[in-house]
Parts: sequence; structure tokens; C-alpha cells
Amino acid sequence: MIQMKLGSTMALLLLSSTRATLFPKAIYSLAGLPRNLDPRQWFRQDQCRHLHTASLLAFSTRQDSTISKGGNDSQSNVTITSSSSVDEVASGESIKYHHQTIKDASNSLGPILDELPSEIDYAVAYGSGVMKQANAVGPPPMIDLLLATPSSEMFHASNLRRNPSHYPFHARLLGPRWVTRIQEWGPGAWYIPQVSLAGKNVKYGVVSSSRILSDLRKWDSFYFSGRLQKPTVQLVLAKSANRQFEGALEANDVAALSLALALIPESSFSEYMLWEKIAGLSYAGDPRMGIGGENPDKVKNIVRGPGSLQGFREKYGSHLAELEVSIEGSEKGSRLQWQEKQETMLQKSPSLQHLSNMYSRLPHTIKDSVNLSLGLDGDATKDMTEERATALRSALLTAIKQISGRPALTQSMKGLITAGLTKSISYALAKLQKASAGKKK
Repeated sequence: MIQMKLGSTMALLLLSSTRATLFPKAIYSLAGLPRNLDPRQWFRQDQCRHLHTASLLAFSTRQDSTISKGGNDSQSNVTITSSSSVDEVASGESIKYHHQTIKDASNSLGPILDELPSEIDYAVAYGSGVMKQANAVGPPPMIDLLLATPSSEMFHASNLRRNPSHYPFHARLLGPRWVTRIQEWGPGAWYIPQVSLAGKNVKYGVVSSSRILSDLRKWDSFYFSGRLQKPTVQLVLAKSANRQFEGALEANDVAALSLALALIPESSFSEYMLWEKIAGLSYAGDPRMGIGGENPDKVKNIVRGPGSLQGFREKYGSHLAELEVSIEGSEKGSRLQWQEKQETMLQKSPSLQHLSNMYSRLPHTIKDSVNLSLGLDGDATKDMTEERATALRSALLTAIKQISGRPALTQSMKGLITAGLTKSISYALAKLQKASAGKKK
């Protein structure tokens, strides 16, 4: 009965958005294809040679490996990131494990990208499929990829030829223009789960470069920015988009760190507390957390996964000094030295001015939401008091939930259209089983 209702809903959405059943010729117009084109030609295997990324992936002492791709398949340039964000971190087994994880992931994910179109500005692997979590149970998780493209329609047109089975039948029928229109709903991603690429179980999302760049800087939906606030493995960064993405990614990191520090009222705190605040931001408005679709200990498991501590240190360590955070007991501005085999205790100023400074670094989207929540017209930190500080922290958390909640819900519902009914149900059941297994452990 549930399957019938879900199937009917999807059918009605398709009919109402395209009227393709009533007007067959409109299918060609919506798909951006000539009306005399044989539909079988839509699914020809793309003969263009994809950039051989596997041979170009280079190990980085940061948490990512970077490939700079040219505008076509015949040209490519490698950019190797060699500087560590925190060169003061003492060497140890966790550091070696983290760096080996990045190296292994970079090498193994290259062949996956070879099977996808080359119209990619930025590609990143994230989630438990590449960064192992603590207390992991069940079968190996899917590898999550996020692909930013300068033209979603061109990417889908190429991918429909190369990998038609990745799309449900109605998407193959309606074509790349229709797919791109549906992709723009909600946060702006078209996710394709449970596909086999280079022998691996993969879920990949396609987003326009302009959409993800805007979210990284402005937190429009917090959908992509939240995911990229945790340690990831960067795979592709096109030369043409290098400056834009590097600036936006850094702005997102600084904003996430500022928000986490603003949400911590204590002047002395553990680094685990800080990393958990950051890792938990993207789940604040996630509807799956409220219905049992995710392990309630997921955030802790992310931070306590093998090598994760090093990943967070390298990602955020270089920004701590500028945000006036130091090792507990050390003098302001002293050199940052992490504990090798245990968590490090940190300190920040307990002053209300420090809270105001952190708030000032946040995107205007969240500030506008805070003002609306508090019924303010101007700066929420003006005439700051302890009472106002408590209200501000509560409003910040509410704002993140409001900003991310609806886009996350829309994206989840959109899965019925982008992945198809069967895959959507299978994927949802797998998530529920994984969450249930995590609770029992």
C-alpha cells in the first residue's frame, strides 16, 4: 500500500510538472533535444575519453588531495597541496593513520571519477565511507561524493549517455534539461545513490558550482557547507575555479569555527567539545535525526573515529589563533602544540566582546534569522549582557535548524524523483537498519 501511494505521488509530480503524458512532443522540448531525434540515441555510450584521474591523484599532508582539471579531457594539470595546516602537531599513530587514510582514499577513488563526465569544477569525498567512524557496525558504508559542475545540464547530458542506468526511467525519458530543473529544487542537488562505480558502492550528488559556492559563503541552505565542515578528501579542483573554491571553503571553515566557539559558553573546554559542536551543526535541522534515521551518537562517532582528531586539527588549527583560542594554561599568542595521545584542553576569552567578535564573522543569512528570532532590527550584539548572550546562543542554534531544516527535508523527499521509488525505499531502509544497529551497540 505504501509503495502504491509513493508511486502515485511521484507519477502526479511528473504529470503536473511536465504534462509529458498528454503532450509527447513536449518531452523533446523540455529535454532540450531535437524533435526528430531517436530516443535510443540518448543512451549511447559517450566515446570521449575521461581524464585519467587515478594516475594524477597526489597525496597531501593536509586532509585533501587536489587535481586541477582543464576545460577538456585532453588537458590536465596537477596541483599538489603540500603544506600542513598545523605544522606543530606532534607525530604519532593517529597522524599516520589519518594521512594514510587520505592517501588510500585518493588512490582508490580515482577510477570512480574516470567513469563520470569530466565537466567538474570541484569533487570531494566525505562521510563514513572515506572517514571511518568510531563504533562502526554493519556492512561497509557507501562512498559519498559531491560533484560541482559549471553546467549541470551539460553534466547530465553526458552522464545520461555514459551511465543511463544511474537515472530512473522517467529521468532518462525527459532528459537533461528536466533533470537540471528538478535538481534546483531545495538545496540544489541531484543525488544518485547505490550505484556501482569502479567496483565500489557509491552515492554521488551533482550541484552547480554557483549554487555550492553561494552556500559555502552565505549558508543559504547549509546543505553543502555543513557537510564540508568535517574532514573530507578533496579530489578535483579545476584551475578555472581554484581561487573561488579555495576562498569559499576557507570562509566556510572560519564561519563554522566561529559559530562553534560562540555556542560554547565556557572559557575552558576540550577540543572534543569544539569538534563535536562543529560536526553537529549540519545535523541540527536534519529531519532524519528526529525520526530515527540516524544514529543519535553519530556526531560523537565522527569525532572519535580513527584519525578524525588529526583531521579536525589540520582543518581548523591554523584559524584558532586568529579567533583568540589557545592551549589551556598558555599565554595568549603562544605556539599551538597538541597533545599527541590525548585530547587537548583549550581556552578562549570569557568576555562578551569575544562572543560579539565570533558573531561578527558569521554569514548574514544566520544573522538575519537571529534578528527575526529575537525581534531585533540591528546588531544583535549591541549592548550585550549575560542574559542577552544566553538568548543569542539559543537563537543561533534555532537559526541553523531553520536554515537547514526545509532544504534537508525537500532533498529527502526529492529522492523519490531523482533516485526512483525502489532505490529510495532501499536506501531509506539501509539507513534505518544502520541507525538501529548503532543504537544497540
